[in-house]
Amino acid sequence: MSLPVARLMVEDVNRASVIIGRIHSLLKKEPPRMEKLDINGAILEVISLIHSEVVKNGVTVRTELAESLPSILGDRVQLQQVILNISIMPFRLWAISLGAIANFMSAPS
Repeated sequence: MSLPVARLMVEDVNRASVIIGRIHSLLKKEPPRMEKLDINGAILEVISLIHSEVVKNGVTVRTELAESLPSILGDRVQLQQVILNISIMPFRLWAISLGAIANFMSAPS
């Protein structure tokens, strides 16, 4: 395994650890962790999280992120959860529609 690949794996593990910790905090009803954050960075992290779903479905993701945006104040995990839900919804709808089409096509005449 190459060093750059190993670094990416460590970054993914660290990111997953933070997300799991925040989910645990949400379940314990802890208040949101308000911090300054980079919205573009949050979006790019979500895109990296859904990469396997994107590849599996043969989808191309194109981003057009505004440059030099000011930091925003918010809870990173909550924001990323919203972005993730918006990003995953088309995959779910596509799967549902394919299932409906398959059921329609296999219905007895």
